[in-house]
Amino acid sequence: MSLERALYVGLRLVAFLGSYAMPLCYMAMIGKFLEPRRGWVFFLLRYAAGWLMFNNVIFIGDAYNILMALPAVFLLLRLGCRCRGTAWLAVSALFYTVSASLSALCDSGLGILARVLEWWVFSMWETFRELFDYNYHLRMVVLLPAWFLLKRLLPGERYPLPDRLWRLVGLLAALPFVGTLSVVTLVSPFYEPTPQSAAGGMLPILVMLPLFFLSALALLYTVSVLAGYERLRAAAELGRLNETYYRQMDQQQQQVRRLRHDMANHLTVLAAFLKSGEGEEAVSYLGKLKEDPGVLAPRRWCGEPVIDAVLGAKAAAMEGLSICFQADIHLRETIPLEGPELCALLGNLLDNAMEACAKVETGLRQVRLRLRADRGLFILRLSNPCKGEVRRQGEHLVTSKADTARHGIGTESVRAIVEEHGGSVEFTEKDGTFECMLYLPLVGEKI
Repeated sequence: MSLERALYVGLRLVAFLGSYAMPLCYMAMIGKFLEPRRGWVFFLLRYAAGWLMFNNVIFIGDAYNILMALPAVFLLLRLGCRCRGTAWLAVSALFYTVSASLSALCDSGLGILARVLEWWVFSMWETFRELFDYNYHLRMVVLLPAWFLLKRLLPGERYPLPDRLWRLVGLLAALPFVGTLSVVTLVSPFYEPTPQSAAGGMLPILVMLPLFFLSALALLYTVSVLAGYERLRAAAELGRLNETYYRQMDQQQQQVRRLRHDMANHLTVLAAFLKSGEGEEAVSYLGKLKEDPGVLAPRRWCGEPVIDAVLGAKAAAMEGLSICFQADIHLRETIPLEGPELCALLGNLLDNAMEACAKVETGLRQVRLRLRADRGLFILRLSNPCKGEVRRQGEHLVTSKADTARHGIGTESVRAIVEEHGGSVEFTEKDGTFECMLYLPLVGEKI
């Protein structure tokens, strides 16, 4: 076998293997944004989506392939990943833009480049006409560095974004997505070009398609930046609650020291009452002494630092609003939530409960919280009174405040965290009582 033939066979083999291996790169990157479902069936669905994106042949002026593969890719990603609708649409649009723009650039761009070179370099036509056969190699040459760069830039794990941010990403993704579809389907094909028309046809291919490709990659990186800011915001909230909790602990310690300092005086007074036979006054004095904050032991809710900090801060706020707070907590297993996530989940739910209680009569203000981590499940149940009917839009709660941009996102943040960890949450309202019930699996990996 000649060297030229061996090189040709080797390149063909690389293209064949790459067509089946490169979809795994798509799967790995998509897994940075959408939670993969467990199981071989869902793995194959995600692989099929990656295979379609990498191997789809797209020519300028041919709308069939790009439009026929589009709904299939979106549906396969929807079935293979556990995600909310806004996240699914935004991520699917971005990855389809990356794949479609690159395929169109390789498939049509190399073909037109070969035709231009046919007129410009007649003697080298036999060599350059083979360029079209190596479009898979070009795809791999472009994609692999892009994926490795994204892997270094993206965080090591997913972090749920609120729906409002996913909607923003989706709106920004619409421009390169629609632009790629327009260039491919609306620009005239160049099957029989002259040197001038072929060179003119390179403009949308060599300028617009690379621009859409890079825009989609930049937006994928933007998602990771937004996730980082959300993580920092949640961590800052947890730090604030921890600071409040430890400040309360320090105040309680100061009250204990003050009580110990005054204890001799208290005992002297009690002894005087008893010596003079004034038993009722002694009992009354002891009753007042028992109500001193220094006598009351600091509240330790469950021993979990994050929960103790959040409940300590929220319980103090509820006391100021004359809200009766009851918590029943039994944690026999580890909760599958990081500190900022657990803080955001409990904080949002308790803030909403306090806000609802503030609208009802003082005697009806009561918040009941029950936490269980046992037998493979983390269960949270929270109930509080509410005034008026809860507004809904489908499964989502709608705030009654005029400023919808800044309010009404607490329950959506809770839903995002729960769904990210493979759980479920339900908000119900009946007979003036609002209740939240959520479940999270404790055993095995996230699903």
